[in-house]
Amino acid sequence: MSEEILTEYKEVLSRSKFKLTSQIRLEWFEILDNLTTLIEVNVEIDFPQDRKDAKFLACAVAAEADFLVTGDSDFNLAQSLVKTAIVSVSLFNFFAPSSRTITVLRERAGIALAGSDDCVFDQFFP
Repeated sequence: MSEEILTEYKEVLSRSKFKLTSQIRLEWFEILDNLTTLIEVNVEIDFPQDRKDAKFLACAVAAEADFLVTGDSDFNLAQSLVKTAIVSVSLFNFFAPSSRTITVLRERAGIALAGSDDCVFDQFFP
């Protein structure tokens, strides 16, 4: 994950919409800080469909991620731009229903969570 994406995720998780307590929010920040690998993104992707989301595609390419998990349908149009498989949050949850499975996936394959818009986090914080 890039520093830019990490900062954006923390900003989104701080939105009142999610009604996270300070303690829960800090726990998520700790998870993000401790379980993600920060990478240098030295790639640019031209994604005219949603230019603010190009950073997620660039990060996936730079990290050589196998999967990019998103709830943003704009990314459906991006599959031809990257080798990374772009999958929905619900599909990812279907194949990785437990935290142990997610840990195994993270260890065995590059996984990028893309899109900090509310739709991605809505899936995890209904």
